[in-house]
Amino acid sequence: MPELIISHTRGLLPVYNLARHFSDRDMSFETTIYFDPQDRLPRLAARCRLDRLHRQLMRRHFDGIDRAKVHLFPFPDLLYLSATRLTTSAPRRARVSMVRNRWFDRHVAARVRRQRPRVVIAHDSAARHTFEAARAVGATTILSQAIGHHATAQRVFEAERRRYPEFADTLPAAVAGRDVTEAIEEVRLADHVVGGSPYVRQSVIDVGCPPDRAHVAPYAADTDKFHPREATAVTDRDRPLRVLFVGQVGLRKGVPYLLEAFRRLQRPGVELLLVGPMLGSGEALKPYAGLFTHLPSVPHDEMPALMRSADIFAFPSLHEGSAVVIFEALASGLPVVVTPNSGSVVEDDLEGYVVPIRDVDALADRLARLIDDPALRSRMGAAARKTAMTWTWERYCHTFDTLVSDALAS
Repeated sequence: MPELIISHTRGLLPVYNLARHFSDRDMSFETTIYFDPQDRLPRLAARCRLDRLHRQLMRRHFDGIDRAKVHLFPFPDLLYLSATRLTTSAPRRARVSMVRNRWFDRHVAARVRRQRPRVVIAHDSAARHTFEAARAVGATTILSQAIGHHATAQRVFEAERRRYPEFADTLPAAVAGRDVTEAIEEVRLADHVVGGSPYVRQSVIDVGCPPDRAHVAPYAADTDKFHPREATAVTDRDRPLRVLFVGQVGLRKGVPYLLEAFRRLQRPGVELLLVGPMLGSGEALKPYAGLFTHLPSVPHDEMPALMRSADIFAFPSLHEGSAVVIFEALASGLPVVVTPNSGSVVEDDLEGYVVPIRDVDALADRLARLIDDPALRSRMGAAARKTAMTWTWERYCHTFDTLVSDALAS
């Protein structure tokens, strides 16, 4: 029986890094869908040269995880993937997502009761039943809070619906009161809560987590894949200066504020590139036509080159956890303009600028400073790369390692 159980419904970088970090321990990784390159379906896709399918399958794989320690319960995710292709309604997708999480949560809870681990790491929105079972068998419970708490999100999103009603259809569906209550219960049942940023930490403290049990473990980026471009006079002279945004194109990520700031700049020879899926109907973006270029999606293996094509990275998000894309921009040597809510490790006036959420004037001012001053971009870009090198996935996992080791030692 494993001493440690880690559970999560999807394949996210922080989760996979945790599973890899503990893979040589007495650990069980509970998830919905996971593929090994030698599994039948990936091998068939590769043999038939179905590159797109093979690439999609391998998104649910991570080198270094012991496949023998991965236990699958695929039905909730298969339900979710099927249902979300039948509807574009945000509320319906949200309900299906919650059904998936609860179904998975109950499955993991049953395994906890049978296997009686000493420590359980579960993730927000799929942890309540797991933690109830863990407490029943005397296990230490660690909640990985991947994004700001539902209660905080509700406050932020309600204010935004009033401020930008034309962009309201790009916001996540309102979380049902029952779901907010369940999320608060997860925090209450956790012996420790680990979030990716001070913003996340404060959001769980606001719903009752004792401050001494709320921890911050920022995310990271692959600094080998993401690195600065080699600057040449020809490159800098012959192309437009590029301001890059990567993420869902909608209100939660602060895109309307970025567009308003860019409209005020009026700088010739500067382009704004938005990369990511466009949420909602797209009607709200029509007044900004001609102000930006949009790429709906870019495979992650092409993202390093995209980062190297940019000069400035802007991410004025309103509600995050610890946005990996910011770490990737830092690793690429880009000066960044972010908000406190975006969950980064950026220090204002060092690797870039930290501006208040919703502050178009501050956003436009900081972008203008970077656009107009090549030396400033160079200095902040070098500081960004240096900072990115200090934040690694090993450092992220160390927080969990300490909590797990302390629990096992006690």
